[in-house]
Amino acid sequence: MALNTYVITASILFVSIALLLFARSIIFRVLHKWAAKSDTKIDDLIIQTMKIPSIYWALAIGLYISIGTSEIPEKYSFYLIRALHLIVILSVTLTLANLSGNLFRDYVQKTGIPIPPTGLAHGIIKGIILILGLLVMLNSLGISITPLITALGVGGLAVALALQDTLANLFAG
Repeated sequence: MALNTYVITASILFVSIALLLFARSIIFRVLHKWAAKSDTKIDDLIIQTMKIPSIYWALAIGLYISIGTSEIPEKYSFYLIRALHLIVILSVTLTLANLSGNLFRDYVQKTGIPIPPTGLAHGIIKGIILILGLLVMLNSLGISITPLITALGVGGLAVALALQDTLANLFAG
């Protein structure tokens, strides 16, 4: 590849990232104005949780555009795009886990339920979302997740039956 091709690819990368970050800033300004008009705190919480990951998503989309327009051989661009997909899936999963945890904490504090906002329920909610994200990542890699889900279901049933009395006492306490 010639030096001219590298310059074109790099300029496409930087221009696309700059345009995406500019669009991101406009979108967040509009969202902040919209959230200021509402009475709820939930929209502010969602906007705050999405602020940092949206930078990474803009960078990933810019990289995706530049890889698609470059003259990188097909076998290398395939692996680069797959890596970008995994990074975006991980980022979305972590964002959803944090968002659900923040929403749960806000709900517990608002309703006055006598449970700690960072206790077992908070961990279970975040854990379920992280496990689902991991399964999506495995599926995008081409790994069949059906046997894994079946094994987890059978294992969970066995553990639940074995620990039935212990779990009843734990949740009763």
